Amino acid sequence: AAFSPWIKPERLRHEGALLVWTEGRGANASPALVAMAAGHEIRERRIAFAHGKNGEDIVVKYVVLQPSP
Repeated sequence: AAFSPWIKPERLRHEGALLVWTEGRGANASPALVAMAAGHEIRERRIAFAHGKNGEDIVVKYVVLQPSP
């Protein structure tokens, strides 16, 4: 809400959303994002990144919030 104050809960229910975050190397989802993702399937995609710190993969997690009918 602090970064996108124009996005209200009603809009998320009506339009849906894609929540995306990375994990590892000190990056974690914010508590607000975790709360929004609760109860939904959390999917994960690993991206090989040989040039990253220590050659670690990038781990992207995401949740699809479907719009309400």
